[in-house]
Amino acid sequence: MLAKPLEDPSGLADPMNYLIEDKYDGIRAQVHVGDGRIQIFTRGMEDATASFPELVDALRQVAGSAVLDGEILAWRGDRALPFSELQQRLEAEAHERLEALCQSQLGAQVPYETVVVTGRPVVEIQQLVRQYTVDCLVLGAHSTDKPEHQLFGSTAERLLHHTACPIFMVPPRQASEFISHG
Repeated sequence: MLAKPLEDPSGLADPMNYLIEDKYDGIRAQVHVGDGRIQIFTRGMEDATASFPELVDALRQVAGSAVLDGEILAWRGDRALPFSELQQRLEAEAHERLEALCQSQLGAQVPYETVVVTGRPVVEIQQLVRQYTVDCLVLGAHSTDKPEHQLFGSTAERLLHHTACPIFMVPPRQASEFISHG
């Protein structure tokens, strides 16, 4: 159930019978613990284990097997930090991984610039296309949650219809093979 703010608690039958829980702003994650392995997945089921080594260390104390579902927060002392603290860390890691991927696949053969942005994907990509005067946009499609998105994905589909430059689509299987085999 999605929580929403209550403007006036006087509408509650007996406010003393309710519990209030803080809403923390973090990254939704699922942790799988078992057989000596710990894996952390994002809500999109991407493996984020390497991004949170301190959580992996803490989760080694879990006995047996478990699947945990919740929010990963940036925390200092006895309080949660703003999401922006966690976001900065993730952006820096994403930039490092993207730079390493480009270097391993392109080396000095092709000039490139790595850019990591956050926000609404369609808006951010369209802004970068205009800012860098992009001649051709290459997108890896990966969304298969809805039948109409199985070929291109929702972001890719919107970009196909609303971006001025040509778009080269790399299907999910081919994108992962390209990244792993070069």
